[in-house]
Amino acid sequence: MSYTNKQILDILRKVKHPEKQKDIVSLGMVDDIKISGNKISFNLLFKKANDPFISSIRKACVQAIENNLGEEAEIKGNISVKVPEKEDNKAQEEEQIVFNSLYTCFSYGRDERIISLFE
Repeated sequence: MSYTNKQILDILRKVKHPEKQKDIVSLGMVDDIKISGNKISFNLLFKKANDPFISSIRKACVQAIENNLGEEAEIKGNISVKVPEKEDNKAQEEEQIVFNSLYTCFSYGRDERIISLFE
């Protein structure tokens, strides 16, 4: 049987996030759907790696797809969990580097030594 991305998205709209009470498609948690014959795979996007609902949402996705498409749909083991890299962490690290550089510059500046941040 041939499946479509639309079919998969429609099925996954029935899977609700237990805490937010919205479907995982509307929450933007479903990404990169791939279909090859009976094999269906996709990514589930979570904001944090230790989200307590990862396992239950993944199981709900498998169950929803199997209930709607039958067990011939190969979904078990094909759902990857992804956690986007936080931009905030990068920004904080960059700010810390600049702060440390400025601190060093001003500390040595008292001794009339000039340190350029751009050398």
